[in-house]
Amino acid sequence: MENISLDLDELIGVMSGLERDRRPKKVKTLRNYIQTFFLNGNPDSDLQIVLDELERRDLIYVGINGDVIYNF
Repeated sequence: MENISLDLDELIGVMSGLERDRRPKKVKTLRNYIQTFFLNGNPDSDLQIVLDELERRDLIYVGINGDVIYNF
């Protein structure tokens, strides 16, 4: 989990630096972004851990239709 935490902190830093209109707007796009640039092809279970942790920390909210709302 520590490796995931480091990736999560890096992800938050990079995403915070992006303009809001350039951040992934749908959860599917966000999943692809995280998988490609931060997990380096690690299993999907790691991806779900990252998404769950972002939601647990109230950094993102995923709506019913798959829209992502960022709280940072």
